[in-house]
Amino acid sequence: MNKKIIIPLLTLLLSGCSKENFEKKDLCESPLCQQYYNAWKNIFLHRNVMTESYFTNHIFPYRTEIQTWNSGESFNISYQVNIDWMLCNLHDQFIVRIDSSETTFPALTVTRGNYLSEEEINQVLFAFAFNSSMNVIAPIEQLKYASKRDALKEMRDRAGNSRLKFTGYRYLDNGPLFISNGHPYMNGYGTLNKNENRCIYGAIDLVTGDCEINEGVCVIID
Repeated sequence: MNKKIIIPLLTLLLSGCSKENFEKKDLCESPLCQQYYNAWKNIFLHRNVMTESYFTNHIFPYRTEIQTWNSGESFNISYQVNIDWMLCNLHDQFIVRIDSSETTFPALTVTRGNYLSEEEINQVLFAFAFNSSMNVIAPIEQLKYASKRDALKEMRDRAGNSRLKFTGYRYLDNGPLFISNGHPYMNGYGTLNKNENRCIYGAIDLVTGDCEINEGVCVIID
């Protein structure tokens, strides 16, 4: 029995990660950046109930930076998750300093004008405040399928359409009304009828095999 996966149609196509090579490292080295890398890692391990050993073997950070924007400064990190044959690029970010003049999210009991503590960053992430988000990654050791080809064949068989093409891998984010299982998904996309602007979208859970197939427009027309 297939479980329903609530995924906006174009999200399947646009939000996947399709690179299959390890990225070159470009990690910022300032003390402030290192401080917030350590905070990110501590929160990441705790939230995902992940061991240091699993992190070392499966999670590969390759880019970090602290970016200044309208509401303050945010820590950004890009990393790859490698399980069996799957390699998925992901990105997390959270605000580390909120401008003292910033008045949004008044319910947050965190410092404004100074740099945030790890505990305060947890609050910000929990509230999804200031574009702060962190992926949910279940510490899976093995995928259900022996290869990318096998997983794509299964999704095509479920769709009843051999033209469904691989578009990437992704993890589903937590949200106010959705709790992710932390599993990786393979995304697929294909054209059913170009003249009628009909396309097919698919996503298959690479751990359980649960699959969702949807039909929709190929291009959003205003």
